Amino acid sequence: QREYKKGLGVGLFITSQIVKMHSGKIKVSSAPAKGTSFTIELPLRE
Repeated sequence: QREYKKGLGVGLFITSQIVKMHSGKIKVSSAPAKGTSFTIELPLRE
């Protein structure tokens, strides 16, 4: 059984700003009855 909590909705916004500052990407995958997954990709520094 999953427990769902309602948030303020600012977490993803803050995350997206940090990822953007590092020239990264956020990928979203969603499927009915399975949920939503977020993948964060950040480039390696040389």
